[in-house]
Amino acid sequence: MVRTRVWISKLDIPGNFDSKIKSKHDLTGEDVHDALVAQPGVIGETEDHPEYGTRKIVWAETFSGVKFRAYLYIVDEPDGHYRLGTAYEEE
Repeated sequence: MVRTRVWISKLDIPGNFDSKIKSKHDLTGEDVHDALVAQPGVIGETEDHPEYGTRKIVWAETFSGVKFRAYLYIVDEPDGHYRLGTAYEEE
């Protein structure tokens, strides 16, 4: 897979994201949103997963310094609109 810059203008975050991820990975929806939306340095790649379908995997860092990987589902790629699937703190 080829990594390229990814422009994210809008990120939909499911309502259960904070409770699901905060307990496992010390990330919040706000952390992920702020690190990804309208940030020119987001790097990612497209993955065609047999179970989850086509999605973007992106790598970024929160403003507090937590490096993470997020899985985004494409809503409208030309407009930079994605839906957050999950995010994991990178070790």
